[in-house]
Amino acid sequence: MNQHNGWLLEGQIERNQQALEMLKPHQEPTLYGANGQTSTTHRGGKKISI
Repeated sequence: MNQHNGWLLEGQIERNQQALEMLKPHQEPTLYGANGQTSTTHRGGKKISI
């Protein structure tokens, strides 16, 4: 049973890797930083809303 589950997991990991490889060229690396915050900071300190 463990071996069967391992095979299933290997197949799923391979499909996930293929999906990620397809999506990587379309990512926007400047959207969020490693800390989860937006990487573009507004230095003025003022927020304008309309």
